[in-house]
Amino acid sequence: MLADTGFSVSVSIGASVTRGLFDWMDMSTQDASGFDVFIRQRVVTIRSGTLTGLLNGVAITVDGTSYRVHDINHESDGNVLKVTLT
Repeated sequence: MLADTGFSVSVSIGASVTRGLFDWMDMSTQDASGFDVFIRQRVVTIRSGTLTGLLNGVAITVDGTSYRVHDINHESDGNVLKVTLT
């Protein structure tokens, strides 16, 4: 699914490298006043267990650009992770 098909990009934390799908995702959150707001965030989708050291706050490189891991969510049966970036 996430092999080098032309649609996937390189994703790395230190020496640990995998391939992932890089996209924007609309997310709902609350502002300081408690109101629901929608924001767009960068998300990379990878297979579970393919990237050693994946934790919130860790520096991650996606397609040559540095980000920080904001949140990690298991999708469907847990074999896929959606990693929200900042």
